[in-house]
Amino acid sequence: MKRNIFIMLAILLIMVQPGYAWDWDTHEALVEQVCIDFGCGCFDEIKNGSIVPDKVFRDNFYHHCYNLSEECPESDEGLWQCPTKDECPTYEKEKEWLEISKSKDGCEKWYAIGVASHYFFDSKVFWHRVQKEEYYKCHQKFERDVGDEFVKDRESIVRRILIALGLNEWEVCACGICTTRSELMGYALDFTETLEDMGFERKKMSITERFLMTFIAA
Repeated sequence: MKRNIFIMLAILLIMVQPGYAWDWDTHEALVEQVCIDFGCGCFDEIKNGSIVPDKVFRDNFYHHCYNLSEECPESDEGLWQCPTKDECPTYEKEKEWLEISKSKDGCEKWYAIGVASHYFFDSKVFWHRVQKEEYYKCHQKFERDVGDEFVKDRESIVRRILIALGLNEWEVCACGICTTRSELMGYALDFTETLEDMGFERKKMSITERFLMTFIAA
């Protein structure tokens, strides 16, 4: 009996090992914006694709992007270590899924793009650009709080109106590392530009149309 309990606890610990970046709500919110930009009409598929690497693949290797040429702030408290090597598997996985999307049509194409977006956005989170971070104190809190803000954006009509007007802003910090809504939306814009380079065309929309699209996407 004790042996079985030990085995179950060991399996549980393996399953909850840190390795995933951002909250699912964050991935869905960012890729939702991408879909709105292109009028893709496949919100369910692109959002499902955006969380598949965590929810289905459950890979915890392709979520980091170490770049020795980028500036890295040191942690006096030892909460993280700056990278010791150049290694960015998120970039390779993003390219892989964008290539897959080229052979797909309709909403299957946008599903593959959603998967690609997951790796792209993972490469942007600070906690996956450094090593040996304090996961529960810093990394997990950071991504959870960001996800909570996106949930509030989705559930508040006032926030949606402010978003459509470009006036909604918030900031989340953990262990001295901060991000803002505008910074995160900047990542969505970067990914949008990647798709434009592939030949996709953004849809021109009024503020009212964008506001209504957020309800369709929800």
